[in-house]
Amino acid sequence: MSSQQSSHLLEEEPLCPGFTSRYRERPDWTLRETGTYRYQRAEPHDTAWKETGIVERYTAYRGPQDHQEHIRVVRDARKGPAGLLLRIDAWSEAGALTHLDLALSDGDDRVRASVVCEIAPTSVRVTRARPGVLPEQETMPLPGSHHWLPLTRNFLGPVLCGLASQPDGRGTVVVPDLRDPNAKDTLTPLVQVREAAPLELPPQQLAVGEQLLMAEAYRFIGGPYDANSTFWVCANSQRLLRYGFVAPSGEQWSCALVELTTP
Repeated sequence: MSSQQSSHLLEEEPLCPGFTSRYRERPDWTLRETGTYRYQRAEPHDTAWKETGIVERYTAYRGPQDHQEHIRVVRDARKGPAGLLLRIDAWSEAGALTHLDLALSDGDDRVRASVVCEIAPTSVRVTRARPGVLPEQETMPLPGSHHWLPLTRNFLGPVLCGLASQPDGRGTVVVPDLRDPNAKDTLTPLVQVREAAPLELPPQQLAVGEQLLMAEAYRFIGGPYDANSTFWVCANSQRLLRYGFVAPSGEQWSCALVELTTP
């Protein structure tokens, strides 16, 4: 088996007791890209940045037909205050998200909540599961024009650029709700209006591993982000390369793409 081709396991295990694995091993998918984001934080008005231990690693695969894509992400925040691990599997056809699996685990890697989203152009069927509780299903309407943002940084660049391309820079974003990991409806899609706009800053050449990539600056407003945020997006690929924002508490956060492999 070549380095370009992997034995692509579409789902390793059921997300929660009572779920049946929908996908099986598929050798006809090829590795397209891998990347790693790392987070730093600083106290209000402080210039001493510290590693948080929060890491997001993603792997993107291309299907036997070029318009098919699968992205698997693991957000490891077990060293953070909540001690959680988030797994995401996102499936798309021709650039449109069609299926989304999310599983939230605790520090011992025990699944505490999972959500499966089966996505149509104007609706999404949501199945929620928690250990010891029967799965719940609901169908939610979606506006005709919207952007999916499945929580992690690798999905953010295209959403930001899509919003910024609108005449008023505003649009509907659908994002799984992780504001309260203990809520019974955690990870359920939340429909929000967010804004994005290019900033009048000169482009920068940013280092990602041994690569130098040209990036343009944007502002992204909505959810946890306000006008005190700057997002640097690769001009060619729409990858998010780096961003910084100030939380309502005054705490400063920074995140950067530190590893990128494109076989």
